[in-house]
Amino acid sequence: MGWLLLALSPLLVSCSSSDNQFTVANVGGSAVSQLTVALPWQTLTFKQVNPGDSETQYFEIRRDAHFEYSGRCENGVPIDGSDGYVTNGLSGVSVRLEIACDGQASFTQEVGAT
Repeated sequence: MGWLLLALSPLLVSCSSSDNQFTVANVGGSAVSQLTVALPWQTLTFKQVNPGDSETQYFEIRRDAHFEYSGRCENGVPIDGSDGYVTNGLSGVSVRLEIACDGQASFTQEVGAT
């Protein structure tokens, strides 16, 4: 049985969550104090993204879904929305959410851009 796992291990590595990245970039004048980005099977938590900074985390794609995000800036402005779409079988997905902390957010997504 151990030989079967060894034989399948390259397939398991190729579907790694490190192939897909979600970046939150703060392009405004107030810090993002907390933001959660949710897929049905995984939640990413970003804390204290200061103006001019960005943070990247990695996610898995298990089936078709879209991103839901919710949080708050230090100036009290809420950050809420849903955007993007991933399809089972995709890899190399790069997502960028730019937040201005004035109620504006810009969402971009590319495949094969890791």
